[in-house]
Amino acid sequence: MRSKSAYVLSQSPLVVAGSFGLIDDLPTGGPVTVLYHPPWWLHPVGVLRIRKKIQALQRRRPARVIICANSIEEVWFARAGGLTAYLHNQNIHAREGVFYPEEASMRYDAVYAASMEAYKRLFLTQSLESIFVLTYKSGFSSGWDLHKEYPALKKAEYNREFWGEAAVRSLYSSSRCGLALSRIEGAMWATAEYLLCGLPVVSTRNFGGRNHFRNPLYWREIAADAKAVVCAVDALKTSPPDRGEVRRVFLTKIKSGREHFARSFAPLCDPKENFDAFSERVWGSAQGIASLRSNPSEIA
Repeated sequence: MRSKSAYVLSQSPLVVAGSFGLIDDLPTGGPVTVLYHPPWWLHPVGVLRIRKKIQALQRRRPARVIICANSIEEVWFARAGGLTAYLHNQNIHAREGVFYPEEASMRYDAVYAASMEAYKRLFLTQSLESIFVLTYKSGFSSGWDLHKEYPALKKAEYNREFWGEAAVRSLYSSSRCGLALSRIEGAMWATAEYLLCGLPVVSTRNFGGRNHFRNPLYWREIAADAKAVVCAVDALKTSPPDRGEVRRVFLTKIKSGREHFARSFAPLCDPKENFDAFSERVWGSAQGIASLRSNPSEIA
């Protein structure tokens, strides 16, 4: 889900979903139910921070906040901290109408969608001979220099400005696998995009829920070691899973997650709306849930 965005599931009563920035940016106004997907691993200290943000929101307007956690451990932490929480991994909102396999020749053994932040552990890719790093640098709109920031990655190709979704889809379709190498993060939206494009994922062990929808067909979990990255990538290059099957299995998992979300929250929006109608309205368009996106600061 895009940061600082509200996805309006219902206007009356007002029910919004979102992630980073949503609780902070909602203004003074009427009653609202917030379905909040934590953008980062929700550890006990994070629970205390969110609780303070919720209290500040409740001073601005009547608000009920439900934590939609990315992993069961985060549900436990949130509940122990006095918050209402359920397991609803953020990647159920991945957009299969935007990300899908294209016919393309293989240009890269691996792609890593990762900002130039330390937690992304870009150094773990340094031994790969063929990799594209889809990146950005905080505070920059273009012109970042991956090779200057990470001299060990001189073999990596990378983008020097933000790319549109069509270009990203084409990049994924011309790569053999996607990488996910952080130790701590959230659900990591890019892993869902990889899988929808049919790419298997090479992931280090992590906290934050990105492995919630893992499957042996397409998920390879490795130690945080550059040699282990190379070995996993080479194995997938030698014996790749069928891309159509990767997408199909992953979609089966996220559609199950969507059904759980719909059964949990459709009654909050409209008790008369059935689950299928809710699902079609929220995820059914080509843009998926993005069709419901609003600026949270404008929601009275």
